[in-house]
Amino acid sequence: VSDIVTAVLLLSQFAVLRTRALLWLATGYLFTAAAALVHALTFPGLFTPTGLFGAGRQTTVWLYMIWHGVFPLCVLGYAWLKEKDGGSRLRGATSSAIYACVLGIIVAMAVCTWIVTAQHDLLPVLLRDGHYTPTMIGVVSFVWSLSFAALVSLWFRKPHSVIDVWLMVVMCAWLFDIALSAIINVARFDLGFYAGRLYGLAA
Repeated sequence: VSDIVTAVLLLSQFAVLRTRALLWLATGYLFTAAAALVHALTFPGLFTPTGLFGAGRQTTVWLYMIWHGVFPLCVLGYAWLKEKDGGSRLRGATSSAIYACVLGIIVAMAVCTWIVTAQHDLLPVLLRDGHYTPTMIGVVSFVWSLSFAALVSLWFRKPHSVIDVWLMVVMCAWLFDIALSAIINVARFDLGFYAGRLYGLAA
């Protein structure tokens, strides 16, 4: 809900300022909202014993990686698109860009969901008997490094607007969230798993 509210606020600001950086950032928040929704729907034991959409054992863990990897990429895009005056501006109708953004998110999320469900067996195994595999450590470390790269990029892309400062706060929260939820713990439903999600909710 908070991601959708944030996306709406950013899209409203984009409609006024017409900067591509704001549109890119709003896209990231919309994707995050969509990914969180699909992740919940496919989580085993939440709505059905195995999750909706024909979810497999690796579905939710891969959705988590996609979810937590795409958002920092969008923040990186925002950081490199923004300039002192806000960056390049859209010349056409902002409504068309917003519709394209929303449609693009729906299509992207549908493709991601199809990959992690229908093509589930082709994906590397990240979770085996509830415990993380060595592949998982590599994938989550890469995802974590994307959030760190986004934080560093925001720091060095001066001057900092109010949005930039709060985005740095967000990326710090994501760094701790991912670390608690998937790096310093060893299995699903252990102390780190719950601590990471409680921290993410509080943050």
